[in-house]
Amino acid sequence: MKFSIITELLESLERFETHPKPVSKSEKERSKRVAFESWFRKYQTELSPHEIDLGAILSTLLPHKRSDRVYAIQQETLVRLVPRIFGFGVANTRSLQSFREPGKGDLGNSVQRVLAQFDSSSRPGSGPLMLREVDKALTEIASQQPHSSPRIRALALEESQRRDRQTILNPLFKKAYSKDAKWLVRLILKDFSPVLMDEPLILKCFHFLLPGLMKFQDDLLEATRFLKESLGHVPACPSDRERKSIMQIVDRQLQPVLGVKVGRPNFHKARSVKHCLQLARGHKWVVERKYDGEYCEIHVDLATKENMIQIFSKSGKDSTKDRHKLHATIMESLQIGTQRCAFQQRCIVLGEMVVYDDREDRIADFDKIRKHIRRSGRLIGTSADSQCHPWEHLKIVYFDVLVIDDNFTLSLPYLERRRILSTMVKLRHGRAARAERVTVDFSDPCAERRVLEHFAIARYRGHEGLILKPADAPYISLGRSSHGGETNATSPRYFIKMKADYMEELGGGRDVADFAIIGARYNPQQAQKSSMRNLRWTTFYLGCLVNTKSVLQCNSKPRYRIVGMISQDHCIPDAVLKSINIHGSFVADEFTQTHFKSESPFEIEYIHNSNLLPMSHYFKEPMVVEVLGSGFVKMPNESIYMLRHPRMLKHHLDRSWEDTVSLDDLQTMAEEAHSLPIPSQEEINKTSQRYRDLINAIKAKESQRTNDSLKIAQETTPRSIESVMSTPMIARTRRSPRSGRTQPLLVRIDTGDRVQPIEAFASSYSTTDMPELGIARLGPTDNTNSSALREINIHSSSITLNTVAKDAIPSSRFTNYDSLPTPPSTEEALRKVSDMPQCGKTSTAVVELPLVKAEEVVSQPPQQSYKKKRSRSRQGIFDPAPVHAWLDARSPGECCSSALPKRRKHSAPTTPDPSRCPATISSGEAAQVVAGPPSELRSVKGFGARPALISATSMPAPARELEIVHLRRTLSYHIEESARALKKLQALESDSET
Repeated sequence: MKFSIITELLESLERFETHPKPVSKSEKERSKRVAFESWFRKYQTELSPHEIDLGAILSTLLPHKRSDRVYAIQQETLVRLVPRIFGFGVANTRSLQSFREPGKGDLGNSVQRVLAQFDSSSRPGSGPLMLREVDKALTEIASQQPHSSPRIRALALEESQRRDRQTILNPLFKKAYSKDAKWLVRLILKDFSPVLMDEPLILKCFHFLLPGLMKFQDDLLEATRFLKESLGHVPACPSDRERKSIMQIVDRQLQPVLGVKVGRPNFHKARSVKHCLQLARGHKWVVERKYDGEYCEIHVDLATKENMIQIFSKSGKDSTKDRHKLHATIMESLQIGTQRCAFQQRCIVLGEMVVYDDREDRIADFDKIRKHIRRSGRLIGTSADSQCHPWEHLKIVYFDVLVIDDNFTLSLPYLERRRILSTMVKLRHGRAARAERVTVDFSDPCAERRVLEHFAIARYRGHEGLILKPADAPYISLGRSSHGGETNATSPRYFIKMKADYMEELGGGRDVADFAIIGARYNPQQAQKSSMRNLRWTTFYLGCLVNTKSVLQCNSKPRYRIVGMISQDHCIPDAVLKSINIHGSFVADEFTQTHFKSESPFEIEYIHNSNLLPMSHYFKEPMVVEVLGSGFVKMPNESIYMLRHPRMLKHHLDRSWEDTVSLDDLQTMAEEAHSLPIPSQEEINKTSQRYRDLINAIKAKESQRTNDSLKIAQETTPRSIESVMSTPMIARTRRSPRSGRTQPLLVRIDTGDRVQPIEAFASSYSTTDMPELGIARLGPTDNTNSSALREINIHSSSITLNTVAKDAIPSSRFTNYDSLPTPPSTEEALRKVSDMPQCGKTSTAVVELPLVKAEEVVSQPPQQSYKKKRSRSRQGIFDPAPVHAWLDARSPGECCSSALPKRRKHSAPTTPDPSRCPATISSGEAAQVVAGPPSELRSVKGFGARPALISATSMPAPARELEIVHLRRTLSYHIEESARALKKLQALESDSET
């Protein structure tokens, strides 16, 4: 099979990923699935599993699944190898390194650009580049690396016959055209970015049994070999009816094999207690402690006298030799070689390897493991660590059993598997144990309280978190019946992780700190993985101030210690990444040692013995970011602690370097986290109650918002109803779009909460305080079509915080509360209307409303679904032209259509044209026009009206005075209502923060 057939598929998938026109994620996935299926049908003969080396093609399409093959070739290595292979001159070598510049793609793109000039020339060698040739060359390179699996290293040639990497890769690149060379580079680096391969779809297309087989034998070579040898007679793509019958026949043949890693169930992260309850779905679950160690899948084969124990890591790597210190403990705990051994031939058990401290009688910190475990025969990151103490040793914590002799227990319910495990394992304090667990029935109303109690205990004792496993579900199942146990067909087939850093509602209970970003660099491979284009930096360096006191007291030059770096891949949200790239460009300078020492306003201390690549730019004014971690860990080759698995949460524009955590403060936080005392029952109850109070406060706040929204929406006034019923312009309704979209599209930018538009625009007010007059609405009424309201968007990214000042009645829901002044009294807010000047038949007055800084932007709603072309929503600066309303007390309830611009069908009412208006709109109608249905509010900051120029023809004095009193009380009521709402919301938010 030609290698170009693979590159044809990868090229088509890359076009979907890099298409300039933005499309939804679901549409992109559907297009990629169609492209793969059409490619598979096109080459169905060449891709038949009975005709090709299925392991080779799957190893090419899914390079990340070959953890057993380690090439030890990084990006910089290929930058040196490729020019040597082709004999490039200076110009081509410089062009090859253009990928280091932002926007130029990765190394594969640079190789394609340079080799494109040679595509027209003939290729040396016999025939095109073949897939088998590529797979064989990569296996030869991996066989010479000590980090590869023993199976791959066994394929290595004798010393006299071994070739270096350049000699092995030379014929591959010489035969490859530019497109083939691009994907060959990415294959060697095991990174096809920006292309993301759909693993289940690929496996299913080649053979419908492969996805299920990979659950039991998570190894591409072994799974494909078993499929060809034992199930070669089974068709690859039978009909749906045939699949069911085939599955019943081959069901017993799909089983784990000793020496081949078993797949793992799916894990879901609980983002809140409420989310955890939703995932539990009312079933019975086992709540198990999550141990902070390294995963071990232990295979024991008593038929092999030597090397009877084999250990696999979570990634599938064979770590048997690296964890040889654990072998004696495994044999003793499983009672191997004694009459009490629970199995006669073989077994597969799961556990967690930790370090136990006998002196403190507890499990030691995670960073202690690296002193006891070698990686391919080498200790890594231990230069600053102490030597292994006699009171520290490895411990194994068992939590599952999958195979005992011929009994495949992985199809049994979890409670039954734990019962079997309890009969197998001999406990020994500090050496071998079973995972702590408790069963919780989530159909019980007290389930939430019990889960919170166990989570509080885990947090108080410094545990990593909890793992929830369905009590009645098998470990892996394809619908088979269980042996000796009853599994629940409706029970979930996944595990749930509960960790403090996943659950945003815990707030201060998480490990969070503000760090200074002092530098950055660009990584082409990371940039390929991002959905954002034209990134300048992808990796950022975090620093902590070392000399805080001298800087604050003596104005010394700040000195930062680099404590880590964060890359954008899954660790920086797109909004934060974009903000840092924009603001950093104004304070960035190129980093060179000479220039930095002379021009930089601060000094930098690098981590000792660090493999961190140097930064390309430094920031003259360090930016402040909020970083979240999963506890604290001692850094490799260092004596300082840092957040484990750091991820950025926010970019704080309102904070300076003085607000960031210093190095001393960071170490104090780590010491407090690691020195938690053993809690008493009273302390555990207090912690659990604190979590419950926090959850209840959040629920109460959400409930209060809902009740307030319903109250505002339900209250109406006679004046409002009368004005609506008597106004032909407002009474007309337009049809809803055919899409039938009902979800709210209004978003509070300070909290991110979605709010129904009717809460903000269809407000009605009670008349209990002013029964003689009533209050006219300032927003659309309930009779106004609500679908027009639902099509309004809030775009918080189009304007900088607190930069737009406007006269408005403050909205209690959509204003930045911290920037609001105290609402003035009625006398301060209103100019006395009775003092208006008399100009012939027309009297004019200007009503001045309080100045409020807002940051909301209301854009034009999207076009209706029946239109052929959808226009983009507008974003811009507020139109300074005042909103005009024409009031005519002589003919209330009548509306002159000539005063209004003509509108199309389904369009919302528009503001009258002053030059054409004979002013025949009542006061209630004027309020409706001012606030207006939002389709004509092109770009309005805030939701109040602008200073309204109120014109009225001559009217009787009693009528004018009545209108004056009505307007004064209307505006006064809204100001007072806003003040009350602001105080209420501020109190709720302060309680939530506490």
